[in-house]
Amino acid sequence: MDIFSESYSPSIGDKEPYPAFETDRLDPHYDEICNRIEKLRYEVQEWVKSLNLRLEKTAQRAQLLDERSVIAAKDTHEKLATLYSKIKESQNSDFKFAALIERHNQIVQSFELRLTQSQRLIENQAVQLAKQQELIDDARRQLEKLKRL
Repeated sequence: MDIFSESYSPSIGDKEPYPAFETDRLDPHYDEICNRIEKLRYEVQEWVKSLNLRLEKTAQRAQLLDERSVIAAKDTHEKLATLYSKIKESQNSDFKFAALIERHNQIVQSFELRLTQSQRLIENQAVQLAKQQELIDDARRQLEKLKRL
């Protein structure tokens, strides 16, 4: 919308925002004022174009940043999913490892118990063997005595 065009009418209503004034074309400054107005109109239009270009560039940059942030968010989400998967796999491996260690400890304890029982059995049998040997020795001595008689 060009506010300096002849067809422009303010949307305020029938009231003029500024009081109307008569322009006198015979005024010696009339051409100078018209030139200044044209120059201002041109400058304002260039300024508006410049602002529109800046606004478009800013909008493009914002859209590019938005696209990059979406890509970065997806990438981060994928990396987190992979990381969570690896953590879960590691935890499962830790649980399996702990179960293996527990099973190993149970086997070791069972072996130690059997070893202790075997040692007691061997000790008991050694004591019994010693008693039996003593009995055999006593029996031989008595036989020797009996043979001498």
